[in-house]
Amino acid sequence: MRVLLRKSTTAVYYQEEGKWVSNPEKGFDFGSIHQAMEFARRMSPEGIELALAFDSSSLISAVSLKAAQAEVSRRRLS
Repeated sequence: MRVLLRKSTTAVYYQEEGKWVSNPEKGFDFGSIHQAMEFARRMSPEGIELALAFDSSSLISAVSLKAAQAEVSRRRLS
């Protein structure tokens, strides 16, 4: 599984500083959800999604960064 960041409005994936690409295979793999969220926290999280690309298929599952952060916070409090 690859952990990516994606702009929800344009469906492009973060590749490197200032560069976003349409091909998820060329997007930067953060390696973990935690690392992706920490990196994205320094960006404006508005319109950014946490995207998971599964190796066994072309399926990509995404959730808004704000929703992912809220879920992590909720679990820490319980």
